[in-house]
Amino acid sequence: MRRYINKHFPEEVEAIVKREKEKQKASTTAKLLGLLHIKKEKEKKPRPDKVAFKPVEVNTTIQLSGIDGRGLLNTITRIISDTCTANITDIHLECKEGLFTGHITLDTADNKMVHRLCDELKKIHEIEKAVRVSK
Repeated sequence: MRRYINKHFPEEVEAIVKREKEKQKASTTAKLLGLLHIKKEKEKKPRPDKVAFKPVEVNTTIQLSGIDGRGLLNTITRIISDTCTANITDIHLECKEGLFTGHITLDTADNKMVHRLCDELKKIHEIEKAVRVSK
């Protein structure tokens, strides 16, 4: 039967075979895309439980004074970065005759962090005073 159809209707058979191959390619492509989609879902990393930075709640200013020294600003910013997750919004330091005064404005998560930061800044031997200033 197949030989008879192939012999007497070759164009129709060729068109049917071509359509079937296209259907198979389309279904194979769809299957592959489905597999890729599944793999992409598996590759997604789980969201970490702890967020590195808490939402900003407190905008505060710390007033500083002490003896000026080389690298003091670098030391202050390093301690702020290491001690807490705070965004520094403003730094103002003024030096006269070897003594400095200034203030640092921060966005922090809570007041405890501000007090801990003041304590850490007081540990620098050049800083004599580090207090929170209420606005």
